[in-house]
Amino acid sequence: MELAIQFGSTLAQMTVQVPFQPIFALYSILAALVISLLASVYPALKATKLDPVEALRYF
Repeated sequence: MELAIQFGSTLAQMTVQVPFQPIFALYSILAALVISLLASVYPALKATKLDPVEALRYF
C-alpha cells in the first residue's frame, strides 16, 4: 500500500507522448470494414442454403 502511495503521485504526473500516424488510422478503418463485411456476409451465405420453411421456424 505504501508503495502505491509513494509512486502514485509520480505516475499521475507523467506524460506519455503518442505520435499520431495517419497510416495506422487507415489500417484500423480498413480492418473494421473487412471484419464487418465478413461478419455480415458469412451468416447471409449460410442463410441462402437453408430451406425457407426451415429458416422461418427459428424466427
